[in-house]
Amino acid sequence: MAKVPLNSTSGEALFKSREEILERWAEHFNTLLNVDHFVNLDHVRCLPQQPFALELDEPVSPDEVALAIK
Repeated sequence: MAKVPLNSTSGEALFKSREEILERWAEHFNTLLNVDHFVNLDHVRCLPQQPFALELDEPVSPDEVALAIK
């Protein structure tokens, strides 16, 4: 792993050690991926219901696999 210096969230600190850089990346992705999302269920209920595509329950045939590989 290359040791490219990395700024803190505030931009005040510069992390240079492997441990500090890994901790900063963990902090970054924790902030990025663990966001509370609030959904208004009234908006969801207004969406039109689409019919089920029951053909998607069928297993893939060998011919379909061969066609996809080509």
